[in-house]
Amino acid sequence: MKKFGMRCAVMAVLGVAMMVFSGNKQVVANADDVSIKVVMEKVNKSGVCKALGDGLKAKEPKWDELAVKSKAVVPLAAAMVKNKPPKGDEASWKKFSEDYAKAAVDLDKAIAAKDAPAALAAHKILANCAGCHKVHK
Repeated sequence: MKKFGMRCAVMAVLGVAMMVFSGNKQVVANADDVSIKVVMEKVNKSGVCKALGDGLKAKEPKWDELAVKSKAVVPLAAAMVKNKPPKGDEASWKKFSEDYAKAAVDLDKAIAAKDAPAALAAHKILANCAGCHKVHK
């Protein structure tokens, strides 16, 4: 019975991942080739970032679902560092994009540890669009 339960849990996590990313045409197999636009679409416009924040604020966070989403964000956020800013200086871009990538890793680790305060702190950095957009968009 435990094996059946574990299989169901794994299938549920995979199902959530498929639903979250089913509309995305580009597969993130090589983060070197992922544009800023693709990252913004997959993390923000798709609602993943908001869903992570909302899920973390829930009374009983669904850690397995959050883990699927946070794991998918990590390589996307890392791709930002490899891109060039559309405007603004490269030193500023480097700082913002590295902070963004680090926040994604920190968020993923905090979710894996089921540490809601740490996850919320990392999510706050990941979801702070205005700082970077003022300078680089």
